[in-house]
Amino acid sequence: MGNRSIFQRLSRSSYPLVMGNARNDTPKTATASQYRALAEFRYHIRRYLHFSDDAAKAAGLEPKQYQLMLAVKGMPDDVTPTVSALSQQLGTRHHSTVELVNRAERNGLVKRFRDGTYVHVELTKKAKRLSREQSISGCRSCVLPALHL
Repeated sequence: MGNRSIFQRLSRSSYPLVMGNARNDTPKTATASQYRALAEFRYHIRRYLHFSDDAAKAAGLEPKQYQLMLAVKGMPDDVTPTVSALSQQLGTRHHSTVELVNRAERNGLVKRFRDGTYVHVELTKKAKRLSREQSISGCRSCVLPALHL
């Protein structure tokens, strides 16, 4: 596989394998190397998710609440962490995100405030401290080799 990142190994012709074919429904035939690259990428994702869940539990956090903390902290500067934006980032339904924020708020991890019709979510000092302790640097061997970062 060499020194090329997983994204370099997944050529544009393999995008339908990963993302679906937006132009037409005709399936593309993937090469063996594209399947290997996709399998390797998914393997590294699973390793990271397993590491992340275990690290969250070791810190006394529920994995979903840790994912919420990451989503809030990792929002782009031009995106306000509202419940709607977090719902989209986490890939959950709005009402599920509201319940997740409720639980995280009860655990002292987030606080929310209303601005008109929007509900903004921000991390507490406790959550900021915990997120520093549980950073991705603890799992450089999980995902980063595949991405060559």
